[in-house]
Amino acid sequence: MISCQGGKRINQSVKGMISSVTKAQIQSCLDSLEILEPKDYELGTPQLEESSEYIEKIISYGPSAISYLMDLSSNATPKKTAYIVFILGKLDGRGLTEQIIKIRTEFENKTSKSDWDYAVIGQCNIILKKPGD
Repeated sequence: MISCQGGKRINQSVKGMISSVTKAQIQSCLDSLEILEPKDYELGTPQLEESSEYIEKIISYGPSAISYLMDLSSNATPKKTAYIVFILGKLDGRGLTEQIIKIRTEFENKTSKSDWDYAVIGQCNIILKKPGD
């Protein structure tokens, strides 16, 4: 298993592309985030662990990780998707308005929503309401 901690950033030869090792490290970090229990709930919605080493590790890959994170979001659990959207916001995902709206709409349209579905919707709303949009 690839450790999320201590991995070196790999310079990318193709702009916007990330290596399979980096993808595996991102996936490992997301898997680690998946097992974290929320410390708090607000109006029944779990609050994300915003100061996690796993989040910082993914953010350290910079904008080159955005495309891969978007790909992962289409098949991820609601909890992982909430963290993915949060990370996209930290990576200045404001340019992803159309994709974020699509994610939000998908979760809003679910007939039976879990607490993590609401967390995804909330994270999408945060990105869509950031100043500068």
